[in-house]
Amino acid sequence: MRDYSKISPQFWIGSTGRKLRESGTEAMLVSLYLLSNPHANMLGLYYLPQLYIAHETGLGTEGASKGLRRAIEAGFCAYDEAAEVVFVYQMARFQIADQLDPKDKRCVGIQREYGALPNNPFLSAFYEKYAAAFHMKKKRESGSPMEGASKALRSQEHEQEQEQEQEQERRPSAADAPAADDSDPADPRHAPIRQLIQQLHLKTFRVKCQWDGSEGKALERILSTNPSWNQEQIKRMVCNRFESEGIASDRPRKWLPNIGSYAAGAQDRFNKLKGVHDSGNTNGNRAERRQASNLTAREAARAAVMAD
Repeated sequence: MRDYSKISPQFWIGSTGRKLRESGTEAMLVSLYLLSNPHANMLGLYYLPQLYIAHETGLGTEGASKGLRRAIEAGFCAYDEAAEVVFVYQMARFQIADQLDPKDKRCVGIQREYGALPNNPFLSAFYEKYAAAFHMKKKRESGSPMEGASKALRSQEHEQEQEQEQEQERRPSAADAPAADDSDPADPRHAPIRQLIQQLHLKTFRVKCQWDGSEGKALERILSTNPSWNQEQIKRMVCNRFESEGIASDRPRKWLPNIGSYAAGAQDRFNKLKGVHDSGNTNGNRAERRQASNLTAREAARAAVMAD
């Protein structure tokens, strides 16, 4: 996460800024969020699910979608829904510089950051726009929208399947045991949640998320015991977990049973809601804590029934 971001006064008085202002408050708020959110990088080209925008701006799904669409129409940014990647056209110029000296060490950092980006349709456009200013030397070809979102994940899943097969070969005593099944169950929530967990784990810890049949069963158990949770609610819980302080890169099977504790928001290092202190007594804070407590209690009760 960056320590700070720059917002130029030109944002408010430039031609694009005026278009955003005319487009409504949602467009202005989303545009400011794209410049300053904790998931952004100095390039202005980064992975950002719309769920993050909806949750962290407080606009909700509809408001975030409207604001993003208006920002695109104003020429402020571009967004690919398949890859979930945003490209804020002028962000690199304002966050870095109009032009760098070839000896500036930031040139190496920019090339490294660019090389680590997930495959998306904007890679070529970024290089063509900034290669000369930042002395970039290696261009990446833009992938198709579907390829940008799924190619890395498919490769990751293939490698994990190979690792699992090799592990089973090294353990002949377990040959008669049923093989772990990591295929997606019939529950339509399963695959999107699994993909989000793997993507956030890779983004947060820079290592692949271990996922095999035990993770699949843990997720399936949560879904089956909580049929009233819709996909967006569970995604929000997962996002809150990865935005919490002091989390470890544990396998999902270890923390999935307690995912309901993140229903009210991200937690601090004391496992309390961020920004909520013991002395806080507002109705809103009490309601959030009560909601999280109720969700956790229901999970524990259902788990106990299933164990019996």
